[in-house]
Amino acid sequence: MVEQRNYEEYQLGLILAEYALKGYRPVMQDRFSNIMMFDAIVIDSEERHCIIIELINSSRVHGIEQEKIKRFKDMAQDPHLRSKLRIPEQAEISVDFRYIDNNSLRNDRNAIIQREYGPHTLEKLLANKLPPSAPDNNKSWEKQFLHDWSLIARTIRSAAIWIEYSAERVQGQSVLELYNLLLSLQVLIPTEQLAPDYDEFHDAFNFPDLFELHDKVLNVIEGDVVSQNDVRTLRFHLTSIRKQLKNAI
Repeated sequence: MVEQRNYEEYQLGLILAEYALKGYRPVMQDRFSNIMMFDAIVIDSEERHCIIIELINSSRVHGIEQEKIKRFKDMAQDPHLRSKLRIPEQAEISVDFRYIDNNSLRNDRNAIIQREYGPHTLEKLLANKLPPSAPDNNKSWEKQFLHDWSLIARTIRSAAIWIEYSAERVQGQSVLELYNLLLSLQVLIPTEQLAPDYDEFHDAFNFPDLFELHDKVLNVIEGDVVSQNDVRTLRFHLTSIRKQLKNAI
């Protein structure tokens, strides 16, 4: 089993590589200051966008980790934080939560699942047409929501095998960790960053990323009710991922 510290550093390295390719540089944090240390902070070359990066343990996402997410979102809006971190006044601050999981039993399970995917699985998945969107009722929304997440998970696992020459690198990793890998290699661009294609959708709804939607999938499995907005958003993610991968292969 990989030590938690080394594992987190590996995942954080992937995320920082992704941002470096987008033109972001790290912001140094003063380890002797009296404010909370973040996993990483990056800012773009024009100093207009500053991103706080925080790793979230997916096995503890309910409860403590949810409180952490709320606290960090509030902290990003604190004017004192900007001055303490010496972030330029004009820079917009946001938080990028990335989910990781270093549970050995879950890693073993992921390794078993990943063995079902080969180099040609991706082409077969992308050749299949998506089912039509669900009609306007809660039961149909739930069915589409869970089915679309299953398609996203299978597509990401297939893409990781297709792009990554080293099978050992993808064995044991969760879907979200493989998604991080594909983002770091710029095989995929997050759907929420593909403006102007989704500007109309952005204006109408608060557009959650794939990590937030994963939380909502877990909630639905536990009996929560899914909203039509979340169903539509997840379908946008699925369509975007498929379109990008079709262009890549």
